[in-house]
Amino acid sequence: MSGLSAKITSLCDGWLAAVDRTDGSMLVDEAAHKLRLSANKIDFESLDIDDLQACGVGLSKVLLTKKLNQLFDADHFRFWSWSAELIVRSQTVGQLKCLPDHLSDHFHAAFAAALIPCWAPKPEHQPQVVSAYGRFNHLYLTTLAFPLLEGALRHHCSEFVDRHGKVVKDFSPTSGKKYSKNEQCSSLQDLLLLAAESLPTKALWADFRSALDNVAPGGGGFRLVYEWRNDALHAASPHPAIGAVLLNMAIVIALEDLRPTFEDLRNELQTIRLFWIKKGFDPWTFMPSE
Repeated sequence: MSGLSAKITSLCDGWLAAVDRTDGSMLVDEAAHKLRLSANKIDFESLDIDDLQACGVGLSKVLLTKKLNQLFDADHFRFWSWSAELIVRSQTVGQLKCLPDHLSDHFHAAFAAALIPCWAPKPEHQPQVVSAYGRFNHLYLTTLAFPLLEGALRHHCSEFVDRHGKVVKDFSPTSGKKYSKNEQCSSLQDLLLLAAESLPTKALWADFRSALDNVAPGGGGFRLVYEWRNDALHAASPHPAIGAVLLNMAIVIALEDLRPTFEDLRNELQTIRLFWIKKGFDPWTFMPSE
């Protein structure tokens, strides 16, 4: 882990420790705000891929409080906005396309749901349908995030499963079921275990699992994601933070798939940014103007 990744992790851990009380209540004071990434000059657009993945994990950990309180901050919106530029725009920039169109479209929809609070006009100027969309955006995001995460996992683990979940090569993730060729894998838990073992950033996934344990001690981990999905399928009311955590997981996975072209993509996006600034236009598709 780089020095900057370690700083990002430490800031997020420090924020959670400062606000999350043992009784499940929270206290967000000025000292806690000083631990936010943006307050410590973390510029998402200049981060390398490992540091950006560390942000994905850290910004999930600050949402994984005991009661899964929704405490989105400018850090989350900036992270999602820049990740959207990288992941969705990678489909149209040069020859850098690395995600299938159906997965890119699903990311696009999920980012739109996550970022609607940034773009919505003031409440007094909103049509009722827009107001409702802003009020319930966490429900839209959660609904989109489960299939998005599953799609990102299947794409990343394409050596073992196809896009429909059919096993193309035997595998047996640690603590998971043994799968044989031509079986069907529809378990998010097992796909997460498989991805966690194959990603170079194993330490980040260990952090994800321990953060999930904070919500459900003694047996949480990736099984908690499986339980969230079951609840969502049966119309249980999801906690507002769940969709955001799942989106962050999908981002970390997609960034790993972007790794071979990440630096070229980031540099090309910055070139495009400067071009549109000179023309007097907003340079980004997803990032609101300051």
